Amino acid sequence: MEGVVADNPLEPSHITSEGKWAGSLNEFPLDCTLYAAWDLFSDWSHWDRFRSGKIVAELREGENRKPGAVRFHDYPDDGFWITERLLTIDEDEHTLSFNIENHTFLGGAMTGYNGWVKFRETEDKKAMLEYWRYEVNPIQMENQSPEIFHATVMGLYKSFLADLVKAGQKLPEPDAVPTAEATAVPTAKPAC
Repeated sequence: MEGVVADNPLEPSHITSEGKWAGSLNEFPLDCTLYAAWDLFSDWSHWDRFRSGKIVAELREGENRKPGAVRFHDYPDDGFWITERLLTIDEDEHTLSFNIENHTFLGGAMTGYNGWVKFRETEDKKAMLEYWRYEVNPIQMENQSPEIFHATVMGLYKSFLADLVKAGQKLPEPDAVPTAEATAVPTAKPAC
């Protein structure tokens, strides 16, 4: 989180000391459990588990939920596709980082996008998106500014998170999932 943390991470949109555009969605409450939010969000190559609308999701390289995994997502309803690499993931801390390797978002004008995400549990046992930070090279296209880009990205993040909550509310907790032993059909003992 070099560029974002070194500057003021509380600003919704700003320019880093390296000249990158940066922003963050902070302290965003989610009406589902931390287990559900993290299980769905960290399922790197299967965001189709929770995204509404059409989405094509493929693992292109590596192993799902492991650093180095590359996913391809096509969002035909939103008019773009994207290839992203998972850089780090910490299951205990509920954090991950990633970058965008290739895309057609904004006509492909966006370069150098890096993102960092952290979830935590609240006192009432709900999920909280502690932050979803990004930094990106300045976008060289007409009608783009750090503020316009930030508003666009925040709209996408919030859309993703709304879908995540809907799916998360339907996801059973691990303790509620029947085990193989609990669902096994008893077999009759042979008569002696």
